[in-house]
Amino acid sequence: MNIIHGDSAAGVFKQAFHVPGDKILVLTDELSCGPLGKFAGIEEWKKFRQEFWSKLGVDSTFSDFQRDLYENFNKLHRLRVERPANTYIYYQSF
Repeated sequence: MNIIHGDSAAGVFKQAFHVPGDKILVLTDELSCGPLGKFAGIEEWKKFRQEFWSKLGVDSTFSDFQRDLYENFNKLHRLRVERPANTYIYYQSF
């Protein structure tokens, strides 16, 4: 599984390396902005980050993205348990 930061980068990665779409998850949350607090589960984390973005007037429901990492977190975890494989994270922030 490949985790890519941003839709554009995910599209370039998919085409450049001929990776099937089901092997890519997209992280749409800009982690270099705002607090990164402790959390006990993915829902708590999503709520924490959505509240931060909402304070800035940014809609960040994350669920708008079919291949979003947060929306597919449980699926990714299940796949890692059922079929252990390498997971790569590609993240760049300017």
